[in-house]
Amino acid sequence: MNKFFMLGLLSTALFSLQAGSELLKGYKNNGFAAVCSENFNSGSNSWVIPKGFSVDNKDGILGTAALHGVSDSKKSIIPSPSYKIKVKPGATYKITLQYRVKNFQLKNKHRMSIIIGSIFYKDQANKKQAKHFWDTKFNASESWTKYYTTIKIPNDAKEDAELKLHFDWWHTGEIWFDEVLVESADLNSVLIPVKPCNSAMEADGKIAYQGYFYNGTLPDYKDIKLYLNVEGKEYLVPANKNYLFETKIDFPKTDYFTVTAKMLNTAKKEIVTEYTCRLSTAKKTGNVGTRLDENGVTWLNGKKFLPIGFFTYQHMKEEDYKRISENGFNFVSFGIKYRNPEGIGSNSPEKMNALLAFLEKYNLKGIVQLVLMVPGKERLRARVEGSFGNETTPDGIIKLLGESIRDNKNLLAYYLSDENPRIELPDIRKNREILAKADPNHMTLSLTNNPDDFSVFAPTGDVLVFDSYPFGSRADHDPGTNTLTRSDKAFKMLSDMKTPWWFCTQAYDRAIYRGKLGEKLPEERQLTALPLLAAIYNAKGFYYFSYHAIFAKGNEVDPKHSEKMWPRVASSGNLLNKLAPYIMGDKTAPEMKIDNKTATLRGRRFIADNGKEAVILVSIEPKAVEAFFELPDGKNYKSLRSKAVKTGKGTWKFASDNIDYDVLIEE
Repeated sequence: MNKFFMLGLLSTALFSLQAGSELLKGYKNNGFAAVCSENFNSGSNSWVIPKGFSVDNKDGILGTAALHGVSDSKKSIIPSPSYKIKVKPGATYKITLQYRVKNFQLKNKHRMSIIIGSIFYKDQANKKQAKHFWDTKFNASESWTKYYTTIKIPNDAKEDAELKLHFDWWHTGEIWFDEVLVESADLNSVLIPVKPCNSAMEADGKIAYQGYFYNGTLPDYKDIKLYLNVEGKEYLVPANKNYLFETKIDFPKTDYFTVTAKMLNTAKKEIVTEYTCRLSTAKKTGNVGTRLDENGVTWLNGKKFLPIGFFTYQHMKEEDYKRISENGFNFVSFGIKYRNPEGIGSNSPEKMNALLAFLEKYNLKGIVQLVLMVPGKERLRARVEGSFGNETTPDGIIKLLGESIRDNKNLLAYYLSDENPRIELPDIRKNREILAKADPNHMTLSLTNNPDDFSVFAPTGDVLVFDSYPFGSRADHDPGTNTLTRSDKAFKMLSDMKTPWWFCTQAYDRAIYRGKLGEKLPEERQLTALPLLAAIYNAKGFYYFSYHAIFAKGNEVDPKHSEKMWPRVASSGNLLNKLAPYIMGDKTAPEMKIDNKTATLRGRRFIADNGKEAVILVSIEPKAVEAFFELPDGKNYKSLRSKAVKTGKGTWKFASDNIDYDVLIEE
């Protein structure tokens, strides 16, 4: 059987769609959709904008549009912009937005909070009611503030409601709102597309989705089914015990076709969640390109490949590529105008292929970044990545780029999003669809730094990338006092979701972005422990942020910065490269039994395809840890750092006084 689909097909019922869907008859939607998602880049849309407010086309977060309010009256209150929504009685909603103020002055008395907005609704007696939301930690900074809250709609509310954003009633000055999102907080499940890889169908017609439930009691998998509508043909697919849905479909031979997937709870007659996308029918080129196997491992040109590489925004010379290659790293990530070692930009088919060909000299691969190809970044894109060949529009650039390099064996993937707001999700998905036809051979990556966004960003790329930079802080705290606890929780969430994921790890001193260095640089043990912890939780690729922060930005602050920092980062890359056969192994090792009284040690056994084992151990907090664990006594393991020592037959002890790691390798 095809190694990329070894999990086995489940029986599937196929129905022909007539008028309406009998399969969905009696099912109710559980209200999982966002009720408002707005960044004002398309004007006011359905908002009612009163006098005192307007859509400002240049003062938004990214230099794009924002809602702008001005009040200079100490006596009157300016009316509030409003947006009609529908709410579910008894449901809880998350409200996220960003705002900033200028010349904000109190009208009379001192207040420690400002009112941000309200949801107005009517009760069953038809009386108007409101749920207000406030920022109780308000300060009059002119920088953008991220705001988050939740509101529970009463059970007696009617569905028709109105969202309003306010100019605080006790202030004068100016205020801007951007990236407004109101969505259900009761979302407890998600559908993640698993197949086809690269959003391009294989000839065998196989398709798969992974269902994931966030919290509460898991439903009986026998009650969970997947409804598929493929251009008029309906399918009903049962779940396996891990809520994986797999089947074959008949699909049209048009360039694209649409698939609507709905996860059903048949016991409750409820549509739990849904996902709609367009898939490409473009033909793939043999063993050229990248795809994922059932374990989330990358296959490049027909062979397993563990991506370990760098972001960089500086002009790299040949010595830079050589340095990267010699220290365990195997790819670099760059934009479409990135300059080659001779300083020539790569914004044409010939030049981009030449840059990728050059990488082969150092056994490196390339990831092409397309994060500026969304409307919210149009002003920046037009300035720095305005063209590729003769194309000047994002759609044209993506299409020509994909068609130009689809058969290049040194291309690894396309990078589509970088900590984007949710409002840009439709644009990211559209870009992925364009690539699926232009280049069906290579996979796509999508990055978010927010664990709350994992479920919505996972479907925008073949691989979900998460970044976390826990060492150092804006307050210049000693990096040794930092913790990996938050990263650990996020990693577990990703592992539980069973979505293919990579980790973007910290490879810089955060203080350099304030024009100075911290009292201590992040230590090697920290910089290595972080990606090793991700590997424990099934990360199958590793981005490093970033090369330019070490050599360009860092050396601007201290000419000797790279001499101090690079060896610490290189140690991490070399170790991951050494562990690659184990991280990519097909077999899953038995879970380790850890007597972990402090609950701060994480560990996992890995089995390489040759049967040999490696064990990764990471302590996640800056405090003393002593933990005992068991390993097969018949195997001979060698510790790389002597943090773990054998204490008896099959028993080992790990001890450290800080964030740390060790690796045991079977000899």
